[in-house]
Amino acid sequence: MLRVYARLFDSKFGPSCTATSCVALEEYKNNTGTITHGREASYVNDKYCSYWIHPTGATAITLTFTKFATEANYDFFNVYDSLTHENLLASYSGNTRPATVTFSVPAIKIEFISDESTTDAGFSVVYVAAGNFPSLPPAFSVNLYSFRHRYTVTSGSLVGAVLARDPDVGD
Repeated sequence: MLRVYARLFDSKFGPSCTATSCVALEEYKNNTGTITHGREASYVNDKYCSYWIHPTGATAITLTFTKFATEANYDFFNVYDSLTHENLLASYSGNTRPATVTFSVPAIKIEFISDESTTDAGFSVVYVAAGNFPSLPPAFSVNLYSFRHRYTVTSGSLVGAVLARDPDVGD
């Protein structure tokens, strides 16, 4: 059986952002994803980047840092519980990778701010939302134009749904 992992996404860069420059606000509506800033080289000076994570049905969001290196006390990774900066949940700076943290809120805004001098390697963070997510229909067909096969969803949710190759469709 052929297995394919499907990701349905709504953000500018899909479920994984690897931007070296930023747009005003990038939205993430999936229940899991990765945000990376400063991929192979260090991030750039004097940047403000913001990421709005708000999966439908989420009740909590967990952040796991796989990379973290910013200019200590000058460049910051901040986490808020709203778009309006009303409640700062966490703030990180420096070269110590933060521990995995769970925020018991349905949405978070992450902002990354770098000052006008000195950069570092940046960050990579995986987010996973917990909650009551919309279910997929019991089965439906997806046409993958490059493979020309019909796939039927057999389990999963909107992100990472496992697709099984339909045996009735030939190569």
